[in-house]
Amino acid sequence: KFLDDHQANHKGKPFYMHFCTDGAHGPYDPAAKLAGQQLAGATKMTAHTDMVYETDILLGALVKALEKRSLRDNTLVIYVSDNGGLPYERDHGHDAVAGLRGLKATIFEGGQRVPFVASWPGRIPKGTVRNQLIGAHDTVATALELAGVTVPKGQARDSVSLVPVLLGKRDDKNPVRQTLLVQSSPGRGAFVDKGYRAGKPAPKPSEKKQGSKRKGGRQMAFALFAGNWKLVLQNGKPEALYDLATDLAEENNLLADSTHANRVKQMTMQYQKIRTGK
Repeated sequence: KFLDDHQANHKGKPFYMHFCTDGAHGPYDPAAKLAGQQLAGATKMTAHTDMVYETDILLGALVKALEKRSLRDNTLVIYVSDNGGLPYERDHGHDAVAGLRGLKATIFEGGQRVPFVASWPGRIPKGTVRNQLIGAHDTVATALELAGVTVPKGQARDSVSLVPVLLGKRDDKNPVRQTLLVQSSPGRGAFVDKGYRAGKPAPKPSEKKQGSKRKGGRQMAFALFAGNWKLVLQNGKPEALYDLATDLAEENNLLADSTHANRVKQMTMQYQKIRTGK
């Protein structure tokens, strides 16, 4: 209905559609079929994975809607999650966080790192892979630039346009972002991983850990990314430093290593600058 209205009343003008589905959230109750395709039991694992698969079906339906209206070749489609997954099906041979530590809502990579898939026929070559630091909110500045709209002063201050990356004008040697700040959910402190460690089987209910009582509680953790480095802070105080280039599993906390003292200092100052705007 949105697409038909746009073509009828705004033909030739850019449009922006932000489509969200909460189907992958509990309660997990997949329908027998969706858009003519089997949903319940389709993944042959759990109702949870079936509901995650629902997003694939919905994306396919949206793409077909664009194709039907001859809009596909002139439309950038971005498919991304807002946070890490729930690796509950490791005993089924499936890992929603690709073997990383932690899970949704935690500050570890399992709670933060997700794929960012973009498709634009004739503009983005198929199969192109980039490994750059970006955030989902960068789609704001990206959409505005593509629509020829100047970002209003004081707005979208934490958004960076990805247009140069998408169009192949800036590769990984010249990234569009230098830093990125993320946060956990309340109650997910700097060391809370719920027992989900990189490359390990799913923990049994009795083994699911809340993390350090001293540093857990209702606290929120923040992480500043700078290139391959990740500094984790809580209450404004550095708690962990990881080199993701060599330790994506986040098992080696380098905070106490004196050789990184200046790096920690500089990243802490950058974190404070972002938080305060000063």
